[in-house]
Amino acid sequence: RAYILDLLPDQSLALFLKEEGYRVILLDWGDPEGEVLTYGLDAYFSNLLLPAVDALKGTFPNAPLFVLGYCMGGVFALGVSQMRAVQGLILIAMPWDFHQTSDARIRRYQALPGALQPLLDGWGYLPGEVIQALFHSLNPTGLIEKFERFTQWTTEERRTFFVALEDWVNDSVPLAKNVAQETLSRWFAENRLAHSDLTLCGQRLNPMANPTHTLLITGDKDRIVPCQGEHPLGSLMPRVTVNVAG
Repeated sequence: RAYILDLLPDQSLALFLKEEGYRVILLDWGDPEGEVLTYGLDAYFSNLLLPAVDALKGTFPNAPLFVLGYCMGGVFALGVSQMRAVQGLILIAMPWDFHQTSDARIRRYQALPGALQPLLDGWGYLPGEVIQALFHSLNPTGLIEKFERFTQWTTEERRTFFVALEDWVNDSVPLAKNVAQETLSRWFAENRLAHSDLTLCGQRLNPMANPTHTLLITGDKDRIVPCQGEHPLGSLMPRVTVNVAG
């Protein structure tokens, strides 16, 4: 959920940016319900994100606009930077090349759409609990390692890096059926992002044609979006700074 960027008063990227003098607008999709349950990625982008960007540009016509996208939001942020005039782009843990990994994991990614289709047909969405199970499967020993680290942390570290983060991790947003199908098939199985073969609202996402100066932040311990899956994007963008966070 969006509040990972505003997790605690002393662990908040949004608050830090505000204190640096920026007006921070945090967009929260919320849970998909009603008509939104029928949305795919294009509908989220054209019906929710672009109108929000246009409203901001209309409200503050003379202010520079910087767009920050975290994880899946980075893909949308890249699309915004290609379709609207923005002064800067920040991409944090943005997925790009899912197949820069082991052959075994690629085969798992390619099997996901078929394996999860019966569940999507039955429920009409992908529950957050299933998403979490898929994430945990990327590092099966991580749960044990996490509790081992817990015993070594101070009380303050436990509050920040365990309790608050665990609450957020286990508060996942379900994915609308069409969004789940598109990401599982086009992103994971077919790796279309890495081949610049993905479109939003009919426009191909092409990082090589992106004129916006970009800050690309990746984590060297990220299991879901590993560093080796993100640096290729940095090499494609004409104006980019890559920061590997420890």
